[in-house]
Amino acid sequence: MNLYVERPFPLTASQIEFTVLPPASLPPTAPGMEFGDYILHRDNPGNESDGEPEVEPRRSQRCSGKKFLRPNGEPGRPNSGGFNLSSELVKTGWTIQTVERFSEDVYELAKKKLDLTKSYRKQDNNEIKKLCEEIMRDKNWLHLKDYENCWPVTSLLKLKLKNGAASARRQEMRATHERLRAAMNRRGISPDT
Repeated sequence: MNLYVERPFPLTASQIEFTVLPPASLPPTAPGMEFGDYILHRDNPGNESDGEPEVEPRRSQRCSGKKFLRPNGEPGRPNSGGFNLSSELVKTGWTIQTVERFSEDVYELAKKKLDLTKSYRKQDNNEIKKLCEEIMRDKNWLHLKDYENCWPVTSLLKLKLKNGAASARRQEMRATHERLRAAMNRRGISPDT
């Protein structure tokens, strides 16, 4: 049996043909396409009382009537089909510092207006609506009108109230256990049995 394997010759540059093509044109853009919705302003650490919001919607955003839609899913559950509120706000032009100040402002107002031991679902809808309107009237948060149904405020409230309600349940459970333990001790029953 005669096995002969033919080895191909290596390719050399003289065997390759090159052709020059004209440069490709840039892809067309759709009319009315917008590249960015916000203009960011620098933080002025020395001048906090200038009354200017750090995030200002572009004029085209205000005039076009478009609003930022709420992301799909629940806030605070990014790995379960939800979204990270801070990340979503940063995507629309907020700074991390602005998100933190926003969170503080909303929480301070929520402490005055809502029962922090109840979840968002168990709150009075009229009170939540009033809270949203009050935040949107604040000179630092006027741009919230560019968000459909004030979703940054409602999403933040869902997070804060969920944590507050869970904390209240844990405290109530601890108090119940303590009352039960005290009652058992009064009757001479060991809690270990």
